[in-house]
Amino acid sequence: MKNRLNKNRLKLKFSHISLLSCSLFFSITAHAQQCLAPQQLVETLFKQYILKPNPTSFQNEKKPILKKYLTESLASKIDRDNKCQAKTESVCHIDFDLLTNAQDTPENPKYLLKTLNPLQVQATITGLNYKEKIIFEFFKENNCSKINNITYQNGRNLNKILK
Repeated sequence: MKNRLNKNRLKLKFSHISLLSCSLFFSITAHAQQCLAPQQLVETLFKQYILKPNPTSFQNEKKPILKKYLTESLASKIDRDNKCQAKTESVCHIDFDLLTNAQDTPENPKYLLKTLNPLQVQATITGLNYKEKIIFEFFKENNCSKINNITYQNGRNLNKILK
């Protein structure tokens, strides 16, 4: 009887260890699946915020959404600007769409993405009477590529704008 009880305890311990191992494996796998390559990340942003019939403004998202795509530092700067705009009821630093560098989403927008190097993706956005080249610069944060800066065709960049 005592021997059988010890075997059952051993089986139970093994089951717990197996369950814990599987849980850890799936947790790590799920986290890895959330990471996108730089070009995929930019493409996802464009599909969600520019190409939809009634596009919404990415920079007006809450900080947890911003952090899916941007480094903690850049997400915090944008969030701070959003809070400033809400408080003052006027423009603080951002008075354009971050993804297009336009006041409004271009009519009939299209985009072409080109990986310049492992940490830079160039987006060429075109629309009716509109063309802009934007460079998205990436940084690895928690083993995932996140946008760390955006440089616009006119030479300005988001980190400098947001100080």
